[in-house]
Amino acid sequence: MNKRHPITAFYVEALIMILVFVGIILVLTQVFGAGQALSSDADQLTKAVGMARNVAEAVAASEDPEELAEQLDEGNIGTGAAPTAVQAYYDKDGNPAKDGIYRVEATWEPEPAGSGEMVKSHISVYYDDNDEPVYTLDTASYRGEGSE
Repeated sequence: MNKRHPITAFYVEALIMILVFVGIILVLTQVFGAGQALSSDADQLTKAVGMARNVAEAVAASEDPEELAEQLDEGNIGTGAAPTAVQAYYDKDGNPAKDGIYRVEATWEPEPAGSGEMVKSHISVYYDDNDEPVYTLDTASYRGEGSE
């Protein structure tokens, strides 16, 4: 029996080591999976912020919602323009696309301000038909006597 005892101890130690390695592998798999999900969310947010910034610049450069729709309609993509809102669609790389996965909505709300008007805009960026926006931005631009 003396000869079997060291062999049994070896098998028990090997089994414990295998279980520890399997546990470590499982934990690392979960960590890397969570990291990939966070990275994907960060990528969506980064692209949404860039799109909202570009639309805010287009709002500041436009005189009316129709001109804003034309500016966002790069390459005749076909934005949906209403009297007080504009929609544009973009692909995963941020390029205009009719069937894009990003939808950008911008409101156009003019208000009298001094000798001109203040145009306020609420910009929302949605991803893949979600009801909750990935990013929102409120902006305003003044159109006075000398700004035309």
